[in-house]
Amino acid sequence: MFGCEHKYLRILFLFIFLSVSQAQDQTLVGCDAVHCPTNYKTSTCPVGNTTLSLLGITSLNTSLASSPLTWTLGTQVTYDSSNKSLASLDQDYFLGTPPTILNLTSNTYHGCALFFAGVSATNLSFPNTPHESGSGTCNDALSTSCVTDLLAQSQSELNILLSSDSSNESKVCSALQSALQSKTPTSCTDILPNHNGWGNIIVRELTGSNAAPFSQKSSDCNATTGENYNLSLVQSTRTSAALSSGTLQKLMFGITPVLTIIYDPKNNASGESHLSCLKVVATSQGEVADTDPAEKKSDGTVGKSVWGWGLGFVLGFWGAYASL
Repeated sequence: MFGCEHKYLRILFLFIFLSVSQAQDQTLVGCDAVHCPTNYKTSTCPVGNTTLSLLGITSLNTSLASSPLTWTLGTQVTYDSSNKSLASLDQDYFLGTPPTILNLTSNTYHGCALFFAGVSATNLSFPNTPHESGSGTCNDALSTSCVTDLLAQSQSELNILLSSDSSNESKVCSALQSALQSKTPTSCTDILPNHNGWGNIIVRELTGSNAAPFSQKSSDCNATTGENYNLSLVQSTRTSAALSSGTLQKLMFGITPVLTIIYDPKNNASGESHLSCLKVVATSQGEVADTDPAEKKSDGTVGKSVWGWGLGFVLGFWGAYASL
């Protein structure tokens, strides 16, 4: 009996270790890593019908393919032509998938993404890094204990849901959303505003007939570290505010935790939970620095990038524009 319990404890420890390692291994990079084109020394990356000025890109390894999936957060600022003191910030979240290897529109796998939008504009930060160009992992922004407990909670709830009904993707994901919103791990409450929990969690399906269509690619900019990856726009938000309020500046460089859920509906024991923390990474005064091609990994992702230290043209233009 003791030997059996010891075996299960080792399995549990291994699961927790792997979950934390997944969060630790995700490197957040920006336009410097993917060589965004520049226009008047401002980074520009056309994707679909939008032109992104700042990017934040990370990757996650799954059982779906030997190459990782990627998440890209891109931002765009537009100005109110009738009131120069107002502006809007668009935040677009793209899922990157390896070409030909993985087809998320099939029914082979089910999956969804949970965006913890209720904490993205709070005091989450990567310690000891510049606010605009800083990078880190969820362990840095949320604490290792919070990441471990949140992943364990997600996996436990997911296993319960899959054991009862794994065929209804919307039902599984919405039930998981409710479970996470109703109970926040104690290790996470200290870093949340007023200790009131996660707040709003947005659910988006990633697979099947409701999967987001691929966005039109640009020949000038690849908004992900995966070579020739397909990009799908999964979530998009627009926030409008007065420039003087500071709301958009805070949102632009805020950190958004994203929980990626993937499972095989034919195998109730194969659910996966992956936690990423997305934030755009500013470049050096809007200019794109070179990345050594040798830094590319064999899986087609970029291992590191040259960080910029300035806020760049975007917010600088805000102040000049508003003062006219």
